[in-house]
Amino acid sequence: MKVHPIWVRVFVNLDGVEDPRGPVAAVGWSDTDTDDARRRALEQARRIVNHLRGGIQPDRYPYADRALREEILFEYVGASRTKDAALTRNRYGAVVLNTATLAIADIDSPTDASAVTPDEIIVARASEVANRFQVGIRIYRTAAGHRAIVTNRAFDPTHPETDEFLEALASDSKYRTLTRVQECFRARLTPKPWRIGIAALGSAFPYDERTAQHVAKWVKRYDRLSASYGVAAPVNWVGDTTAAPELQPMLDAHDQWAVRSGLPLA
Repeated sequence: MKVHPIWVRVFVNLDGVEDPRGPVAAVGWSDTDTDDARRRALEQARRIVNHLRGGIQPDRYPYADRALREEILFEYVGASRTKDAALTRNRYGAVVLNTATLAIADIDSPTDASAVTPDEIIVARASEVANRFQVGIRIYRTAAGHRAIVTNRAFDPTHPETDEFLEALASDSKYRTLTRVQECFRARLTPKPWRIGIAALGSAFPYDERTAQHVAKWVKRYDRLSASYGVAAPVNWVGDTTAAPELQPMLDAHDQWAVRSGLPLA
């Protein structure tokens, strides 16, 4: 799971030398110390300088292999003393569940022209998938579609079976790619800001002192507005209706954050 606690931003000049006034910025991560994070940041900054010298524009870089650059709010440590999951705040300000074992799929609303409801279409599809993979799946309705979560067994985000499973559920291809590359599943737990009347946070982590003050103020307002909305509404549970003990804390976290009975979805 490419979620790391330590991030450092550096600036370099066009010769690749570290310079606080330099025009090229990059960030690096570490699980251990700031020196390690700074080394990675400098390597990345110098790669950018080399790209610029070669005439490659920054927006053409292959960024899909980067670690998730988000503030960690909470970590779940499993029995093996490894990080099984983490809550982070994404770039636009929502809280996200990241997990290395709890399989999650967001599914867009079906566009099939039929007499049945979107809920019925998704439940029927999930039932077939649950039978095929011998799993239990909780299904939720979201503001723009549905969410499916496997409850009775862990999945490896990098294993080919996982991509087959997500594809069978008709999960978005970009999400499937990021799941594999970032080695984790992700589920948004709090509303998208623009759906509750507030502009997106729009501040990339790590924050400098001035940005941190803005973020704290923004989060206070966002949390107040978010209290009137949910993100996921339970629809059904298909297949094996048990929950694996090692997955239960993450299932509980998802429901405690995302499910707000009777409230509109955002």
